[in-house]
Amino acid sequence: MKELLQQVRVLDPLSQTDQAADVLIEDGVITVISDSLANYPDDTVVYDSRGLILGPGLVDLYSHSGEPGFEERETLDSLMQAASAGGFTRVAILPNTVPAMDNPASIAWLHDKWKRSQGTGNRAKRTQGRGDAETQK
Repeated sequence: MKELLQQVRVLDPLSQTDQAADVLIEDGVITVISDSLANYPDDTVVYDSRGLILGPGLVDLYSHSGEPGFEERETLDSLMQAASAGGFTRVAILPNTVPAMDNPASIAWLHDKWKRSQGTGNRAKRTQGRGDAETQK
């Protein structure tokens, strides 16, 4: 699949870039960044991206999770969907759950649960190629 983001604001802290540009994405990989891209494949899906930002995934080092213990307020899946929707590709979950996730067994449970959720079609999985959502120990 080919996608063209026209006049998206490109932020890249490594190259200190902050500019509006056209970005061509082919099969989930950025292939061209240009001030204005006029020549692109005919089967390209074109998006007017003025007002949108393209940058590296954000990292949340202070996430609260309702799971385990408070699943009625939030599940791991809903946390990952919300994080992904906000541009976060990595989250670090605080150990303020019930029981507290403060030992290797509970972290292994969390990681296994996250890995199983990747096959359920949750939003975190669908962002692959634009930043893989994952939990951090």
